Formats: sequence, C-alpha cells, structure tokens
Amino acid sequence: MDRRSARRTTLVVTLLFGLGGTAFLSGCRLFFDPKTAVATDENTLAYHNARYSEACPDVGSPLPAGPQPYCNERDAALKVAKGAVQEEVTAQKRGGKYPLQKARAKRLLKALAVKP
Repeated sequence: MDRRSARRTTLVVTLLFGLGGTAFLSGCRLFFDPKTAVATDENTLAYHNARYSEACPDVGSPLPAGPQPYCNERDAALKVAKGAVQEEVTAQKRGGKYPLQKARAKRLLKALAVKP
C-alpha cells in the first residue's frame, strides 16, 4: 500500500507540473503574440488621445480651452506617436519582423505617459 501511494503521488505531481508548464508556456506564447502587442499599442494611443481631448477641447467647444503650451506640445507628440503606431501596424500586416517600428512606438507611447 505504501508503494502504491508513493507512485500515485509521483504521478499526480508529474501531471500537475506537466499541465502547469503547458499552461504557462501557452500563456507566454499568447502574451508575446505580435498582433496582441500592436493592438495594445493602438489601445494605448487611443487612451492618450482621449485624455488629450478632455484636457484640450476644440476651439469651438463650450468647454474652456486647456493651457495652450501643454496642448500644443501634446498635440505634436500625439501626431508623432500616431504615425509610429501606424507604421507598426503596416509592418505587422506585411508580415515578418519589425523590431525597430515596435521599439519606436513603445518609446513614444511611454513618453506620452509622463505627466507634465
């Protein structure tokens, strides 16, 4: 009986580690999926665009305008970041690897996250 329970314990532990390792590796593969990374960058850009729209409403808007230097700098930074994300999306659609586009987009989006 003692040997039998030891075998069962070994079998259960082996199965748990095997299933856990498989789940971990499949999760890593999904996390590093290029399409997911590009979609994340697009979502990040949309978030910063929305915050910009709240802080700097249009001239014709009934809301008061935001601080002008901040709005001008933010607008320029958003345009550059939008171009970088669009380059990244185009490169991803063409297939292949695009580490330079990805790095540039990440760097510009990280700069947008810094509070003034």
